[in-house]
Amino acid sequence: MNDAEFDRALGVWEDNQLNAHLAEEEEWDFAHDQAVEIVGDMELSEVREWWADGGPTNIEDLRDAMVRRVTQQIVEGKWENE
Repeated sequence: MNDAEFDRALGVWEDNQLNAHLAEEEEWDFAHDQAVEIVGDMELSEVREWWADGGPTNIEDLRDAMVRRVTQQIVEGKWENE
């Protein structure tokens, strides 16, 4: 393989890596937006049920933690809207 062929192959590999990263980032952004809506529609008692150990005490921290948790579940395909 000469230098030009190597450079082209490397360019293709870099493009594929970037595209995969951007697709994953888009998936997480979409899941986060969904989670914000889901958590926003929940009653406080529903949110508290998720935190058997008490969880965050500040309401903003509790909401942010729930959004992170729901986002993770959406991305992993584990979220079931009850």
